[in-house]
Amino acid sequence: MTVALWVAVLVALYTFGALGWIEFTGMFDQPETFLYSGVAALLVLLPPIQRLSRSLWIHFFVRFKRKA
Repeated sequence: MTVALWVAVLVALYTFGALGWIEFTGMFDQPETFLYSGVAALLVLLPPIQRLSRSLWIHFFVRFKRKA
């Protein structure tokens, strides 16, 4: 899920750069912009990502036996 977050940050930066909202020419031309925005997004979204990951893990690998 964190890989998807980094891809989403990169796509958002390219989109904002194409629209002229920010000056972003590329991941390799301005790596600090990519890293700063990615780390900020990761710090903000880490608790929901952790909860979602834990919920998915539990639903995949833990069986629930309902008592009749």
